[in-house]
Amino acid sequence: MLELINLHVGYNGHAIVTIPHFTLDKGQSCLIKGKSGCGKTTLLHAMAGIGSILSGSVTINGKDIYSLSESSRDTYRGQEIGFVFQNFHLIKSLTVHQNILLGAYASGQPQNLDWSDELTTRLGIQDIADQLASDISHGQAQRAAIARALINKPSILMADEPTSSLDATSATSVISLLKDLTTAMNLTLIVSSHDDRICDGFDKTLNLESAI
Repeated sequence: MLELINLHVGYNGHAIVTIPHFTLDKGQSCLIKGKSGCGKTTLLHAMAGIGSILSGSVTINGKDIYSLSESSRDTYRGQEIGFVFQNFHLIKSLTVHQNILLGAYASGQPQNLDWSDELTTRLGIQDIADQLASDISHGQAQRAAIARALINKPSILMADEPTSSLDATSATSVISLLKDLTTAMNLTLIVSSHDDRICDGFDKTLNLESAI
């Protein structure tokens, strides 16, 4: 499913994270952990084909994504990877439903209205689907961002610091939600976090404080 080989990621030619070898099978979950500033988001972006790497390879479903042109990599990412950004990046002037469908539009995929409706139901936001993103709560916005990440039925779901601003109960709830969704859809799950409250229950852990 996913394999990293001699991966070096960083800035201006300087590697801040080095992963000699790492694999994750379909349906498995992985936690990328480490203190703030250690490169968790940088590594997650590299796994998703966002930006660039210094050297090495990221292979998803047998395809080395950095061997593709940037436009081809964008297309492949849109098909295979759902990404939940830490700040969600919802467009406040659009409704929740429009934001979800934007994930399909942006990657050139068909807009599946039935699937969008099913996602809002699964995530418990069907009652606010027609509200503007500017008028919903933080928790509702996060669920909308998760739905948008799943709209193209990817094989991998990635979430960057999904519990960073949540209390303990809400943090546990969000991680449980992500795990339940990915199990139900047979997806691979990768979460980056410095939150020690959510360390348990992942199939694999990449501890960047020991990987740097």
